[in-house]
Amino acid sequence: MPLTGPYRRVGTVVLFVQRNLADLIKAEERLKIRKGELRNDVALDRPLYDSSVPKAHSENITVKAYKLLINAKCFNDRQKRRWLPVVKGQIIYGTNSVREALNADRRQVYKLYFKRNFLLGRREDVRKKLLEEILSVAESKDIRIKELSTDQLDALCGYQLHNGICIDATPLQFEKLDQRDLVSSKSLLFLDNVLDTSNIAAIARTCVFFNLDGIVMSENAGPKTITPAMSRSSSGAIECFPLYKVSDATTLLENAKNLGFVIIGASDEASAAERNVKCAKSLENLDTLDQNQKFILVLGNEHTGISEEVLKFCNYIVFIPKLGSNYSQTLNSLNVSAASAILLYQMRVGLRRRKS
Repeated sequence: MPLTGPYRRVGTVVLFVQRNLADLIKAEERLKIRKGELRNDVALDRPLYDSSVPKAHSENITVKAYKLLINAKCFNDRQKRRWLPVVKGQIIYGTNSVREALNADRRQVYKLYFKRNFLLGRREDVRKKLLEEILSVAESKDIRIKELSTDQLDALCGYQLHNGICIDATPLQFEKLDQRDLVSSKSLLFLDNVLDTSNIAAIARTCVFFNLDGIVMSENAGPKTITPAMSRSSSGAIECFPLYKVSDATTLLENAKNLGFVIIGASDEASAAERNVKCAKSLENLDTLDQNQKFILVLGNEHTGISEEVLKFCNYIVFIPKLGSNYSQTLNSLNVSAASAILLYQMRVGLRRRKS
């Protein structure tokens, strides 16, 4: 029989007192456990307070059955929130990477995923227009599109920055540089034992900007495959730009020289002096290239530089002059990706000036 009138108020007070007593009991037991006076599994004179007991009694079931029911419910809720689709290939994430992958058509795309309600309530900003463009391209290519929750998309992309969109696509492989590719190329960049994938990705973006014909690496150095992180770091440049692998770097450089390529190595000024390189020139003094000259720019490892077997094929060694430093006397070189941008800019500007 439900309480009414003054009895209802009395019942409310009793319930309030019971809840506060339960909170006090739990707080006291937590304090004793923290001090080491009471263990979690052993009570002094009674069992530890368990909030599931009154809840189980209110449901007219045993405490054990109630706990099993709660665990099953929590598990189902987590599964619903974190349900992930089966991945056939690899996940490529980020708006620019996805857009370039769709436009380049070098991968087979199985499905496109984007964040649920991403377009709702957003202003006409750049990201919204870019996402609409990507979805339009995917629809024109008959690619299946599915919305996911934020938790699902985060887990699917390995908790990387995905900008609310990703695709499931086949992996992208390195290409083999054959004689025909070498003959048709005018400007290449050779990475001699450059191992960091972030640097390779940044260099690829620089090469796309300066319109080079490809990046070449040795098979026994550098990454074995093109990873989604490389695509993301290059802002999608790797999706449309060729990355070559060769079995023998010396054979490549020898063939390139026979085809009229000029081999230009990059070094810091101190290393060039230590190795007694006679053909070393400062970057602004490199004025021997004409507008039609084919060239290969060689960048070495940041610690060891260009290897001796590659160095002997270089027609020139260029260095970026250091302007001095008030902070460190040991930092004498740039990051290899930053150096590639400066070198390619100077070379392109020089060629353009001589052309005019």
